[in-house]
Amino acid sequence: LSLLGHWVILALQPLNPSAPRLRSPSSLPPLSPSPPWPPNSVDLATLGMSFLQQPSASIATNVIVGIAAFAAVNYVLGKMTEPRRGDPLKVEDRFPQFKSKAQEVLVRPGRRLRVLVDEPPGYDQARSKVKTIILVHGSCARMAQYYPIMERLKAKGYRLVAYDCFGCGGSPVPRGWGAYSTQNHLQDLHEVTARYSGPPGTTVLVGHSWGCSLAMEQVRH
Repeated sequence: LSLLGHWVILALQPLNPSAPRLRSPSSLPPLSPSPPWPPNSVDLATLGMSFLQQPSASIATNVIVGIAAFAAVNYVLGKMTEPRRGDPLKVEDRFPQFKSKAQEVLVRPGRRLRVLVDEPPGYDQARSKVKTIILVHGSCARMAQYYPIMERLKAKGYRLVAYDCFGCGGSPVPRGWGAYSTQNHLQDLHEVTARYSGPPGTTVLVGHSWGCSLAMEQVRH
């Protein structure tokens, strides 16, 4: 934060010519009035040396300016990324017919996943004639990304299965990196397909991004 504030002060120096100039040590090239961006290695070295030579009062100023700059950037980024009407982060609330059907299920020992199963009317009597579509979401996403598509598929009479991968969406967040291994996610998908697939020849596996990798591996095996 101190270095950030120091850089901000240097960048603003041309706006106040009467202010004392921050200079670098004589052994290094002087700082330009308006530091270039992105800085090269000489600029960074000069900046670092000039920062270290500042008195404690200047360092305190640098800290205050750095905190203000960091807060301003954080505020702007927060406003740019906050959920808006129609934002994917709120998609679950726009499709209550799917949200209400998602339940946490123990798919194998130690692995509970939030799974959604939506079956058309009369599915039990027409299992061999109805296609089942299992949807696998992408990395750091959730099954809700498919809700708009699922609404159209539902209208066409498909049986739909989707789930939040372990650590994503409404599924539990694992402890330890090993829980996120590809092998663990593949085993989860294997259990989901084994449990929720339709009769032979009636199941379609759909993946997006990283979910495609899992889906292809599942099909390969």
